[in-house]
Amino acid sequence: MTSTRSSWTVARLLVALALGILGLVAAASSATAAPAAGNARAAAAIAGCPADSVCLYNDKDYQGHVFTLGAGDAIPSLHVFPCAGCDSPKHGAGDGNFGDQMSAWVNNTSWSYCWYYDINYGSFVGTMPAGQAVSWVGKRAQDEASSIRPC
Repeated sequence: MTSTRSSWTVARLLVALALGILGLVAAASSATAAPAAGNARAAAAIAGCPADSVCLYNDKDYQGHVFTLGAGDAIPSLHVFPCAGCDSPKHGAGDGNFGDQMSAWVNNTSWSYCWYYDINYGSFVGTMPAGQAVSWVGKRAQDEASSIRPC
């Protein structure tokens, strides 16, 4: 009778092990699906931004108003560019213009760009590597860009 119980115990362990392995495989498949979807979204955003351009979006996920600058262009103040309907919840100075509006970006150029909190390239924030896109700059950096230039 002990050998029958042992057989059942071994069988149960094997079934539990098989189910556990299947669960890990399913979890790994789900984990790899998310970045693939994110990469597809970034690829679509890059394709939607004109060649040799940097596109700044005032909403995350490449949504809302877009400001486009050409490869090599430097913008010392985004505040001088009108943006009807742009309204920054962080900065009243950005209302109605593209200063303090950026939430996402696409760099569809061969240049790396740097963006800054302040006009005239003050208070460096981050780099936008060539050929890359970011669907959301994050809570702290959102609605903060005031100037941008190649770096």
